[in-house]
Amino acid sequence: MSFLVVAPLVAIARLLPAVNAALALIVGAAGAAVVNALVAQSMLAADVWSPHGGIVAVGLAAAFLWLVPIGRPGAETSSAETHVSRRPSADDGDLPESPSHSTRKAGAA
Repeated sequence: MSFLVVAPLVAIARLLPAVNAALALIVGAAGAAVVNALVAQSMLAADVWSPHGGIVAVGLAAAFLWLVPIGRPGAETSSAETHVSRRPSADDGDLPESPSHSTRKAGAA
């Protein structure tokens, strides 16, 4: 019976690596209660409730939560995250010229 609480608790607490351990356990316990309630409510609504089926469903939910990839602090970032795009300038033709810019060009010519 403790599996129904411990498995989702540990899986959810694992998703919070940068949080204090006590806070991660509190959030994990609340999340475990939510997972159990959602599984029970879904199985009762579908009229497929059984104690063994509930244990299997909670175990699968915890396994899927455990498989969610997490970003570790200090891990490498992908090139997409570090890409800095160049802001378009008025000379690119992408932006309309401002009145001050057009008068400056006309005065310089």
